[in-house]
Amino acid sequence: MIIDISVIEGLKEIGDQEFVTELIEMFLQQSDDIMSDIRKYSESKDADNLSKSSHKLKGSCLNLGAVDMSKICQIIEHNTRENNLDNIDKHLDDLENIYANTCEELKKFS
Repeated sequence: MIIDISVIEGLKEIGDQEFVTELIEMFLQQSDDIMSDIRKYSESKDADNLSKSSHKLKGSCLNLGAVDMSKICQIIEHNTRENNLDNIDKHLDDLENIYANTCEELKKFS
């Protein structure tokens, strides 16, 4: 499930459509920066900062119901906390793919 619709609906109950649109726009901007950090830390094999960045992105994903993306972030966070970078490239490829799909899906709600 790319986006949990019930999370979006819950956000509409808290605010309104404009509120949801603002949150999505903020996510799109901030997640782009975090993804850049993740790429940079991956290339330099900086497990500590990679863990912190994936944790931050995971939280942002959960706030908007981006379930699949949050799961991949969780895997990356867990592996990097254990200093296990063996399969990190595969997980990052998965994250890149789901990130593009997630952004497209979120735009439909803004």
